[in-house]
Amino acid sequence: MVIDLFEPANEAGPKALEAARKALELDPELVEAHVELANAHLFYDFDWPSAEREYKRALELNPNYAAAREYYAWYLTDMGRSAESLAEIRKAEQLDPLSAENVYLAGWLLFYSGRYADSVAEIGKCLELDPNLWIAYYIQGQAYEQMGRFREALAVLKRSQQIFDSNPSLPLAGEARVYALSGRRADAVQTLDRLLALSKRTQVSKYPIATVYAALGDKRQAFAFLDTPSPSTPLCWASLGLTRPSTRYAPTRGSRISCAA
Repeated sequence: MVIDLFEPANEAGPKALEAARKALELDPELVEAHVELANAHLFYDFDWPSAEREYKRALELNPNYAAAREYYAWYLTDMGRSAESLAEIRKAEQLDPLSAENVYLAGWLLFYSGRYADSVAEIGKCLELDPNLWIAYYIQGQAYEQMGRFREALAVLKRSQQIFDSNPSLPLAGEARVYALSGRRADAVQTLDRLLALSKRTQVSKYPIATVYAALGDKRQAFAFLDTPSPSTPLCWASLGLTRPSTRYAPTRGSRISCAA
């Protein structure tokens, strides 16, 4: 199963669950199928115990399968088990040292552990392996944002958009947030308008739009986006740290929100 940031969950999720289960009926010891079933539980139906059970079964069958350790690390981050998560992703890096995906994921996990400077450094290593990985620039931009290094954040977020120009909604939202947090409200609103226009042409989650409204201090509009269920909820918003607090969303703390994006 390919986890796509912009893939409608109501379309891909059930298919992924069915395909993984059918594969396991044919071969109960198929490692890849256990990982894909775990991913579907993690990213689609949020069945955390089943996800962990499937990841552990995959690793029992093949402890050297790097992808199993990579996604298990993702799961552990969502559960707030950051030390275990980083240990797993380091094992994945050892198994596949040339994988830019493993290195960018390590940077992402460091970000959601609040280790922003370490995240920036890790992403730098990733970009040495693959200088055209748009999501690496996006993660680095988020880390710079949290550090208050807004000029650097804008530079890498714009680079991310240039690479992923077919649907740059995530780095575009990141750019709008940076403008808002750095006091450039007019630029933030203008960039938000671009994001809203993009959402009329292609698949865009409501979640990044909501984060822009939150950065602008418009709590009501942020909650309006988050609380409206949508069949196009991306499969991996939970993997972006929605189960854990972030300083970026301090204006919305103390209120009840849904994670429907």
